[in-house]
Amino acid sequence: MNLEIMEDWRPYFVDTDSRMGKIMGGYIREYNGLTFGTIHGAGHMAPQFKPKETYHLLFNWLFQRPI
Repeated sequence: MNLEIMEDWRPYFVDTDSRMGKIMGGYIREYNGLTFGTIHGAGHMAPQFKPKETYHLLFNWLFQRPI
């Protein structure tokens, strides 16, 4: 697709309970007109095995908030 990379790979973090603090949810890469996100350690069943990370990634993207 030869899109311009706006922001190279960077991790995103998800809040958990007060004992654990923040955990890494995955990685984001932003192109001009496309955002590619991964969910760390989820495989193809992300909503089942990593629900907090999936929710964070999808809902922040849908509502155009920083991931």
